[in-house]
Amino acid sequence: MGSLNAFALRSDGRVLGWGINLTDVLGDADGTRLTTIDGVEGVVDVASAGGAVVVARGDGRVCAWGNNAHGLLGGEPRGGQTGRPVLVPDLKNIVQVEGGGDVAFALDEDGAVWAWGRGVGGVLGDGDTSDHVSVKPVRVRGLPPIRRIASFEFTGLAVDTDGGLWGWGPALVLGAHGKGRRGAAPVRIPVPGPVLDVSGRHVIVEDGIEGGIEEGGEEDAGEVLTRTPSGVRAAGGDLRPVPGRSRAGPGPVPCGEGNRVAA
Repeated sequence: MGSLNAFALRSDGRVLGWGINLTDVLGDADGTRLTTIDGVEGVVDVASAGGAVVVARGDGRVCAWGNNAHGLLGGEPRGGQTGRPVLVPDLKNIVQVEGGGDVAFALDEDGAVWAWGRGVGGVLGDGDTSDHVSVKPVRVRGLPPIRRIASFEFTGLAVDTDGGLWGWGPALVLGAHGKGRRGAAPVRIPVPGPVLDVSGRHVIVEDGIEGGIEEGGEEDAGEVLTRTPSGVRAAGGDLRPVPGRSRAGPGPVPCGEGNRVAA
């Protein structure tokens, strides 16, 4: 979901979008009504990355459309925008995508995490904390094999195959768990048990583990949730159902012929 728009994945592998279309993230559609994005099918995951949208297809390739000011479409020259999905080069066997503030992440089937776009504060995981841009996806260094990724603004998050939680970037958002652990290199974030899933603000840990973040977290501090047979429970909070997430889609369909972006 973007700040001015939202996207959904249909069961047939097409992408729906609605909201404000300032950067052509809704394709070439006019208005704010629900629309199906033309030019991309066979999608298994979709994410908003600031002024652009990224998707993973069933064949493991990644497509993007929208604004290319920060290289999120994976091509030069930077700048311009397009409502036509284009292939992001150099990515293959991708099973999940995530988007932050003008930065995108992709997880491949071998557990490696890739990042491209705006690299402020080390969020690209390339060791560079300056405000720079990479149109070429770079591997986030220092992570074990990963099975799930998430992001929030200029922060990357990942869950490893043993349930460990990792974070990198200038603003880890899990409250006291992230304090003093910011920078270009991924760090292990202490949580009270194996992690099942993560978003930018919440972590779900394995059933039977007592969850809860430390006292004195920041205003936007995160939350550790404990899974129960009926849902998840925050420390001192109400039970919440865990919605399912469909990742099925039809076979791959080309989503672009190269990476030319209109100026």
